[in-house]
Amino acid sequence: MNYSKSKELIKNQILETKGIAILFMLLLHLFCTKNYAGLFEPLIFIGKYPLIYYLALFGDCCVALYCFCSGYGLMYNYTRDRESFNKRNRKRILNLYIKYWIIFLIFVILIGTFILKKPGYPGSFKNIFLTLTGISPGYNGAWWFFTTYILLIISSKTINEIILRRNNI
Repeated sequence: MNYSKSKELIKNQILETKGIAILFMLLLHLFCTKNYAGLFEPLIFIGKYPLIYYLALFGDCCVALYCFCSGYGLMYNYTRDRESFNKRNRKRILNLYIKYWIIFLIFVILIGTFILKKPGYPGSFKNIFLTLTGISPGYNGAWWFFTTYILLIISSKTINEIILRRNNI
């Protein structure tokens, strides 16, 4: 697809960038380890570590790519319709929390507590509360991005207003 004439990103470009971010995330989480024995058999080594390990380090940019895409989309929506921006953001946050709570119930309560019978599950009321609100990723460290994204959505109107007031590109 030829994008060279466009000065703004279009929806397909944002989706493609999110797809690249997902691939980077997979690369990072699957291959960014020096302890690969029993996981995979590397073909090429640089020194004593596999080449894929060094390539996987680039995957760490996945969060930055997602934040960029989200921020770009939030700014686009804000400039298009400022009146309903807060209402759409509340709906966006509610939908995200519903999905998050479903995942919490399936993996922490059902699988962790009842099927795997993991010690310490479901844990204290405080840990459950902090995880359900998104304040702390108590059961899964990878859930830290949830809080970051919620804060991005909550602060997006203020950030967008500052950017537009300062007339930054």
